[in-house]
Amino acid sequence: MDLNTAAGALPVSVLVFIALTIVLSIIVPVAFFIHLRNSGPVSFRPVLAGMAAFIIAVMVLERMLHLLVLQVDSPVSRFLSQGGVINALCYGLYGAFAAGIFEETARYIAYTTYLKQANGRRIPLLYGIGHGGMEAFLICTLPMLANFVTAAALRRRGLDDFLSGYPAADAAVLRETFTTFYTTPAASYLLAGVERILAFAIHVSLSVLVYIAVKNVKRRLLFPYAIMIHAVVDFVPALYQAGLITSVALVETYTAVSAIFLVFLARVLYKKNLMNLPEL
Repeated sequence: MDLNTAAGALPVSVLVFIALTIVLSIIVPVAFFIHLRNSGPVSFRPVLAGMAAFIIAVMVLERMLHLLVLQVDSPVSRFLSQGGVINALCYGLYGAFAAGIFEETARYIAYTTYLKQANGRRIPLLYGIGHGGMEAFLICTLPMLANFVTAAALRRRGLDDFLSGYPAADAAVLRETFTTFYTTPAASYLLAGVERILAFAIHVSLSVLVYIAVKNVKRRLLFPYAIMIHAVVDFVPALYQAGLITSVALVETYTAVSAIFLVFLARVLYKKNLMNLPEL
């Protein structure tokens, strides 16, 4: 199929939907923080704890594990990348439980060390803002900003002119990459923003569960439950990454249902276990 990649050919709707996704990834955590601030006392300490915990646990430690398990040539990495049904299921289980273990353990450690003296019912909500907000910023906002800059340049200059300054070998690779801006439906870019809203709700909800486990000795099992719930939520998206599931609609629907369930569960447990604590 011949594509019109001349200057001005890239639909402006691509830029609009990328911009909307950037706005959503930023505004949701900020709006939730403003809501909490307007309805009672807040502190930046739990927010900072959530941000730091995400960076250390996910961007550093979990990535190191993925490097060793998935990138370094070994029987395990070869097995997980072979593409069969069993291989994909194992890949999904590995990815889902790695995320659950690292992120929920990060919450637990943050609550029992840096936030050990904190005893307010708003602590997990503020922590969730930091954890989920930092994920949204690093995984969605920054890449989408890069996409917006690239898409704007492609619309202004056209693909051929944009690639003219690159060596031929690099230009050939980049042409295949940048062609996706012309072939991907514009509305698809908004999915990343919707995903961030759902992921943010999930992070805040799980932050509540783990906080209750720390504060209530009778609810200690909520910590391992949070790990398992996190793994269940991430399992279907991991199967999509492995290629076993190909329907984006199925993944998004599954994630949306998971988010709604977790928000409901966290709300019920919050009212039953944390309302006796001071606000902050």
